[in-house]
Amino acid sequence: VFSSVMWTLSTIAEIGSTIYVGGKFTQVEIAATGQRNNQPFLAAFDRATGAWIDTFRPAVNGNVWSLAATADGRLIVGGQFTNINGAANTTGVAMLDATTGAVDPTWRVNLTLTGSNDRPIARALDIAGDQLYIGGNFTRITGTNGNTSNAGRIARVTVSTGNVDGSFLPDIDGIVFDIDATTDRVYAVGNFFYVNGTWSIGMAPLQPGNGQLVPNLQPWVRTYVANTRNSYQQGIL
Repeated sequence: VFSSVMWTLSTIAEIGSTIYVGGKFTQVEIAATGQRNNQPFLAAFDRATGAWIDTFRPAVNGNVWSLAATADGRLIVGGQFTNINGAANTTGVAMLDATTGAVDPTWRVNLTLTGSNDRPIARALDIAGDQLYIGGNFTRITGTNGNTSNAGRIARVTVSTGNVDGSFLPDIDGIVFDIDATTDRVYAVGNFFYVNGTWSIGMAPLQPGNGQLVPNLQPWVRTYVANTRNSYQQGIL
């Protein structure tokens, strides 16, 4: 029995025998019967059969853009939502129990976008060791301990605690679409011109220790429309 989501799928993660999908959708359809079930923005399916897992029913109130699986089998969700399951301080990012869909009560990361009526967005998540990198469109980030830091659309928190790592807070002047983090570099791409005040259009190779651009690299050069944001990078690996 195979199932599908109705509308747009943005991200996939795998934990054990379960596949999680997030995006801009409102329903899951059972292909064999045509039955549609309301399950907006985030759903789970059996890896072997494709069957929808109807016991995983988190209530997300906005698009899910990115998913990340932790080493201990929890699911981190990033997107354009103000809460999951009505839990406080889950704007843009939340950690869920991968079986029940419940919000982890001991872990909180909350995003804010100042000077705008738009919702903050966590567009990209990437885990490297015990560090979670978050990119998108936000200007402040608050961790589990309640401490808030100004952020230029990218930040790092500790996976185990959810606390913000203040040593990595680069300033990127546009939306971050994707991140790929390694032990010695953090690559971010998106729709931006400057990183920490330095021209670095669309792509930023960052030092994980301090959030500064990696020095002494050849400049990243590509064709673009001058003085517009019509040219940008969607993904990095």
